[in-house]
Amino acid sequence: MHPSPLGIPARTAPQPVGRPGSVFCALATAFREGRWAWALTDEHGAVRSGVTANGGDGTAAVLDALGALLATGGDAVPAVDRTPAAQSGTAVGRAPGVTYLLLSKDPSLLQALNQLAACLPSLVPASARSMVGGRHLINAAERAAEHALDEVGIGWPPIQAATDGSFSRHAQQGGWGWVTSGGDFGFGRVSCREPVHAELCALRALLAAIPAAQPVTVHCDSRAAIRLVHDLRPLRGEGAWRDPSARTGHARVALHAIRDLLAQRPGPVQLRWVRGHSGHPLNEGADRLALHARRSQTAGLPAGTAADIARGIAEETRMAWVASA
Repeated sequence: MHPSPLGIPARTAPQPVGRPGSVFCALATAFREGRWAWALTDEHGAVRSGVTANGGDGTAAVLDALGALLATGGDAVPAVDRTPAAQSGTAVGRAPGVTYLLLSKDPSLLQALNQLAACLPSLVPASARSMVGGRHLINAAERAAEHALDEVGIGWPPIQAATDGSFSRHAQQGGWGWVTSGGDFGFGRVSCREPVHAELCALRALLAAIPAAQPVTVHCDSRAAIRLVHDLRPLRGEGAWRDPSARTGHARVALHAIRDLLAQRPGPVQLRWVRGHSGHPLNEGADRLALHARRSQTAGLPAGTAADIARGIAEETRMAWVASA
């Protein structure tokens, strides 16, 4: 999780309506090893990106992107209106000149763009819902920003992480949690009949959440889960990844997903066993998140409250990890 550009608190951005002479663009930023990158994609397939100079911050990345966007001036090709309102037959207004409807799914970035738009009337911040296919356009911008960092040789730093599961045999319910040394986290609940299923769900969620190119060492207190994942690896390190054993029962679906995620990752993944409840900061944090996931839904805790508690657990874990280094 990288710092938020401009550091402005998130609020809901307005939902603009497309119009003749408007161009939908998506803006994304990426942060890695102290450097920021930006990328712009538009509905015509154009991609522009750049990396800030040494010492540049999130503000510099956003301003560089806006400078590149506005430099196109009136040469931009007017876009076909593809907003949901227009496609349903709702009339849209007209405005002179070119207006850039700037899409982003980062709430804090949208809020920052809203403040800048007061000085730049040709910019209208918008969420992904403002355009049919808006999320796809934003995802393309995110990939382009990451690629810009790759091109200048700024690789993903290795991270440490932990996964854990919590299981209630009586209720046949489990919870899972994962946390990284940087404070990123995830948690959830799953119906299961054995503890290893919850453990594997945690690993699956972690691998799906972190960038595929990022090297990661995963600390896990379940020897059974580690053994099942190791059994998926190609024989002698070559060939295709293997299918999970039929004996894995309900955990088989999770193992299939883990196998596919590992096969697609260029970044290395190391699984390390750690004794549970031994004071390892990341393992303790993952354990707390898994237990919290299982108990919060049983107790009827509102989703927002549960997420806030989990965020606090992850931050405490990050601080404990830093203190132990």
